[in-house]
Order: sequence, then C-alpha cells, then structure tokens
Amino acid sequence: MTKGQIQPDLQALTFELDKMIEGEIQFDKQSFIFKRAHEQYSMSQTAEGIKKIGILSTLIRNRLLKKNTILFIDEPETNLHPKLIIALVDTLFLMASMGISIFLATHSYFVLRRFEWLARKHNESIGLCSLYRDGITPRFYNLQDGMPSNPIIDVSLELYEQNVLLDFK
Repeated sequence: MTKGQIQPDLQALTFELDKMIEGEIQFDKQSFIFKRAHEQYSMSQTAEGIKKIGILSTLIRNRLLKKNTILFIDEPETNLHPKLIIALVDTLFLMASMGISIFLATHSYFVLRRFEWLARKHNESIGLCSLYRDGITPRFYNLQDGMPSNPIIDVSLELYEQNVLLDFK
C-alpha cells in the first residue's frame, strides 16, 4: 500500500464502485475474496465484470490508482448487466476527468455509445482507435465528433435492420 491520502474525489468513487457490486474485494489470509453482505466468494466464483469493478476500488484504496497514473483495462463490461455497464463507463469517465489516463479495449456497443454520449454531453475529447479485420489497420477518431462507422456499430446496426425487416414480412 502506498502512503499518503486518497484523493477525496477518488475516495468517493470507491463507495460508488462498491455500491455497484453490492460488496467489495478483500484480502483474506492468502487470497482475495468477494464479500457481499454476510456471504463471501472466492475470486474464481466471481463474475469478471464484478472482479474488475472490485479491483478498481482496491487499486484506489491502495493508492495505486490516482491522478497522473495510467489504467489499462480489457473489456470491463464482461458479464455485467447493461445498467451496470453504463454506471461503470460513467465512473471511468469521472476517473479520467480526475487525471487518470485510461486505455480501454471493448467489443461492446453499450460501452462505445455511452462514451460517445459523455464526450458530446461534456464537450470532452475521447479518442477511439478502431482496428479492422486485417488486424493491422487502425483508424483513429474522436467520440466528441460522434460515433464513426466501425465494426461493432456496423454489426449492431445490421442486427437491428434484420429485426426490422422481420417485422415487415
């Protein structure tokens, strides 16, 4: 654990993160456990998204995630309900506004749309690097300018259009 005070705004986020998962990650003897009310679960029994939210809270509490640090997070939305995905994206946006640089990988339409909405609502620049099928062609965008066409959005729209066409048959 790093010495010093937790930034007050980040301290408040730990309570929000714990509230999202209705529990917290704790270290018990030699392993991490997820505690919720009077129950506890090993990390192997805990959903990936819940683990990631708990780990974010733990990193803040241990003063490892603070202003001028970098967070790399891969698919934080895994196994989370869409409402919880939105709450997590909102929290990540707040963390970025508090001086934490965040690099996030996702395949989620919900994550992309929420970041686009936040960028436009708050007039903030949020960079998007979209990789295409060949795996080597990156394209860079700013979500503040709106959602660009990209493989995740394209497939989401295609599925929507297929459903609409079924209704007209």
